[in-house]
Amino acid sequence: MRTLTPTGLAACAALIVCCAGLAGCAPTGLPTDEAVRKPLNTVSDAVPETSLLLIQDVSPRVGEPASYTTTAAQAQWIVVAACADNEYLSAAKSVEVAVIPKASLSSAVRKELSDGAFDDAVDCQGREYR
Repeated sequence: MRTLTPTGLAACAALIVCCAGLAGCAPTGLPTDEAVRKPLNTVSDAVPETSLLLIQDVSPRVGEPASYTTTAAQAQWIVVAACADNEYLSAAKSVEVAVIPKASLSSAVRKELSDGAFDDAVDCQGREYR
């Protein structure tokens, strides 16, 4: 059995403190404020499986019938509004997004996105990051 000298023990303690400090580093991944205009699969992949992900189909706002289902091909849907309870989706416990079909992302809709026209499509109560 090995025993640690006071110097060795101090070195181990310093290493533990250093590792603990790294565990508290800021999350990485997709920032919540960059979710808009991304395909739904990109956004949903960034959200932990244990987190709540609410998806609102706002297709009627672009003249299409609401048609999103949980079995839909997520790559064919574009996020037009998003909010979460963390600035990074990877650390969020609650995320809400509004989506439209990718085929509906016209230049007029892109302009509306730039103007924030879809911001009201999500209820951000308790989810302060957009």
